[in-house]
Amino acid sequence: MQCIDAERILPVLLDGDPDVWGTRAMLSHLLTCSDCREIFANMLLVKAMGDVARSQWGRSSRPDRVEGAVERRKAQVDTAA
Repeated sequence: MQCIDAERILPVLLDGDPDVWGTRAMLSHLLTCSDCREIFANMLLVKAMGDVARSQWGRSSRPDRVEGAVERRKAQVDTAA
C-alpha cells in the first residue's frame, strides 16, 4: 500500500470500520510509514477534541472544521518533509 491509498482509507479507519482495521495492508502501512501514522494520530486527536467539545458544551460536530484542521496539519507535515 502506498501513502496515497492510505490517505483515502484513513477517514474510514477513523470511523472504526472493522473491515479496514482487519486489512493487513493498512496495518502494515501504518506500522512502517511514520508520515501516515502521524496524520492518523492527528486525525484521532481532532476527533477526540470534537468529542470533548460535544460532551462539555453540547455542540454538534463540525465536519468542515475537522477536515480543515486535518488538511492544515497534512500541509504542515508536507512542508516539514
